[in-house]
Amino acid sequence: MVMKKLLLLLIAAGTLFGASAQSPRFNADQFRKKIESSEADIVDPKKNIRANTWITRGNNYYDAAMAPLQGIFRTMSADDLRQNSGDPKERVVREAKNREYEVWVYDNYDVFMDEGKIAFWEQKVSIDDNALQTAYESYQKALEIDPKTLNSVKPLIEKVITGYKQEADVTYARADYKKAAEAFGKVYDYSKNPPVEVVDTIFAYNAGFISILDENYDNAIKYLEQVKDLGFYNNGDTYKLLYFAYQGKNDNENSEKVLREGIEKYPAYTELIEFLVVMYSATGKDVEEIMPIIEQGIAQEPNNYLFHFGLGTSFLKDDNYARAIDYFKKSAEIKPDDFGSFFNLAIAMVRSTDDLINELNEIPVEEQEKYEQMKDQINQVFLDALPYLQRAHELDPADITTVNLMRNIYDRFKDDSEDMMQNFQKYERLYNSMRP
Repeated sequence: MVMKKLLLLLIAAGTLFGASAQSPRFNADQFRKKIESSEADIVDPKKNIRANTWITRGNNYYDAAMAPLQGIFRTMSADDLRQNSGDPKERVVREAKNREYEVWVYDNYDVFMDEGKIAFWEQKVSIDDNALQTAYESYQKALEIDPKTLNSVKPLIEKVITGYKQEADVTYARADYKKAAEAFGKVYDYSKNPPVEVVDTIFAYNAGFISILDENYDNAIKYLEQVKDLGFYNNGDTYKLLYFAYQGKNDNENSEKVLREGIEKYPAYTELIEFLVVMYSATGKDVEEIMPIIEQGIAQEPNNYLFHFGLGTSFLKDDNYARAIDYFKKSAEIKPDDFGSFFNLAIAMVRSTDDLINELNEIPVEEQEKYEQMKDQINQVFLDALPYLQRAHELDPADITTVNLMRNIYDRFKDDSEDMMQNFQKYERLYNSMRP
């Protein structure tokens, strides 16, 4: 599955933290003590009714979340990293994302460098993995207790959201799709909620997109359906991603629904038509139902083999062999490495002789000349189908049906020449060796 890149350039260098000064040594015990004090305060009935108690708790958790990463950001230069964090304890080469990186090892994190800049990092020290979420919940609780704290709480929540933006950026960069999808989702959810109330569909779109990479299709549908309902279609890609998500759940009904909606809204987005054709073919549905849609696709992309293949499949199913042959020939011409086009073309040709064979069997004995002419006509169709079967066999040598069909055709002509006999014997042996 080919995916488009994220739509959002998440964070400009240096916007999260100042990177010019050496960051102080991280003291984990200091942050743990502050958190323990906050936890004691919120169970104190005299203190937990005060908004400031919850604001302090939020601040302590926020600081605990962000302090281990103080001063670093993606794309930061090696010189700035040294200035901020000092020289690494060691430099090693490690593999990640199917390639090698130079890794700068520090106490709090391992930094993966790419062409002299930070590509991403792996955090090694954490006070609480859910610290940002706890900070957000604490600030919301303060606002609930005292709505007059809005002006002071709102920027604190915005800082939490910025923290999640950085987490989304870094985890996506290192291909940790589970954490990246969660972080993008938090950015979207927390931004649209009071007191920020900014609906940024790009974050929801990215949450859905990355959830597909994580194969968390329910989460993908959750965010992408919201995106669609809000009118963010990204030139039709929202519908494509929803199709992938529903297909991941084997939900053909909703897969077809979003494709049809997308095609109606973006008729020039022929990739959606391709998916619809593939889905109909894979599920055995009657392609005739979407004939107008396929014809619409051909009008826009006359050399799209899938459209011709889809129509060929439809006509083959309806026993309209002449039209099926025409469309399969076109799809095979456009894509000469497609097994299905060549195999189905040969099948359509062979089956086109059914009526002629029935007619042949009804010819009276005294009409020998007519009988021979029709027999020759039928035989010529079988001979014409052989090159297409041979090409199908080249493309998929393991397909026993193709081998059996060639064996049967050569059997018809084995007495005509030595070459035909040898080919019959060849495919007879091959067919027997392939049988279960």
